[in-house]
Amino acid sequence: MRSADNPYSPGAGNPPPELAGREDILERASGILERTLNKRMTRSMMILGLRGVGKTVLLNRIQQMADDAGCVTAFMEAEGGQALPNLLAPHLRRILLKLDTQERARESVHRAFQLLRGFASAFSVKFGGIEVAVAPEAVTGDLSLDLTDLFVAVGEAAAKRGTPVVILIDEVQYLSRNELSAVMVALHRVSQKQLPLLLFGRRAALRLR
Repeated sequence: MRSADNPYSPGAGNPPPELAGREDILERASGILERTLNKRMTRSMMILGLRGVGKTVLLNRIQQMADDAGCVTAFMEAEGGQALPNLLAPHLRRILLKLDTQERARESVHRAFQLLRGFASAFSVKFGGIEVAVAPEAVTGDLSLDLTDLFVAVGEAAAKRGTPVVILIDEVQYLSRNELSAVMVALHRVSQKQLPLLLFGRRAALRLR
């Protein structure tokens, strides 16, 4: 085969000509998005698998599906040594700015911004290299409790706006056990309150020897 005709696309996250054999994952993701758009309770989704099997490509495709459906999305990649609050906060700020375009959602968005500022201060989040230094707003310093309050506030703003929020996190394996637990607790509460906030994650599995 000539190299020019080779369908293989080297590089992490580079899309192949066709996502063969991944239809069931995309169909499940589509169903989750559809249920959320129809204001029906659903769950977030985690994609697991060995490195190099196309998980990041799937995550990118799911983001495109969510964008096409009219959701507000944020794609982020976890890195070793980066704390979860520093990963999430800048993207949540961008999400809230996108939601703050209708009068009916303004009050909810404002409350979510207040919680985000408190969250950023409590966990020493830096925006553009500048550490946030404001008085915490209704935060405890407990990641699980504060992240739950923040996700709920963002979900309530999304509900008022009538626009689902979809967060996509690549390389979830770099989150600590405590951070991953906090995310699960927050998403569980969001689901209980039937708020339109979803998380799609991608986690590399360890290869067994």
